[in-house]
Amino acid sequence: ADSYTLNFSRPASGIFVQYYKFNRLGLAGYRALRDNQASNAKYLRDALKSFTCEDGRPYFTMLDAGDTKCLPVVAAMLNPELGLPFDDIDLQHQMQQYHWYVSGYRMSFHDPNDEETKALFTDLPATQTMFRVVVKANNTRVMMDNLIASFKACLEEMASLGPGFQSMHAPKKLLTGSKGHAC
Repeated sequence: ADSYTLNFSRPASGIFVQYYKFNRLGLAGYRALRDNQASNAKYLRDALKSFTCEDGRPYFTMLDAGDTKCLPVVAAMLNPELGLPFDDIDLQHQMQQYHWYVSGYRMSFHDPNDEETKALFTDLPATQTMFRVVVKANNTRVMMDNLIASFKACLEEMASLGPGFQSMHAPKKLLTGSKGHAC
């Protein structure tokens, strides 16, 4: 009996799923799916760029490559020039109340050689944070509108608390270290 065995160190299910989708949708269908993701990512990116404070300064600094044939991922950070009493990790937690998971990250690493937290980039402090949104194939424009409205609502909620937001979350952040969350 002729049989073939594929031995790899990682599961190949992702490759088989992509192969199946490509065969099922064809090149034109797969391209349409990818174009829809890119279109939704651009829609979200443009909406975030349009968010401004009362003084006209932008709320967000965009970190991704933009609309130049990049992955359907929107990466940004709250504008550090604003000196907001909240960060992108706080934004992540606020977005969860609207049932959106927006990945927030610290732009630092723990150096095991000297046990210090160091900045990933020379032009930003180790305390700087950022977030990203992965736009998936099943995201519709209606869902993107809801996500944008959720961003707006969260920013309004956190801004309305002002320094009170920082003082309300400071004890929890002290208990959990620089993670900013208790779980």
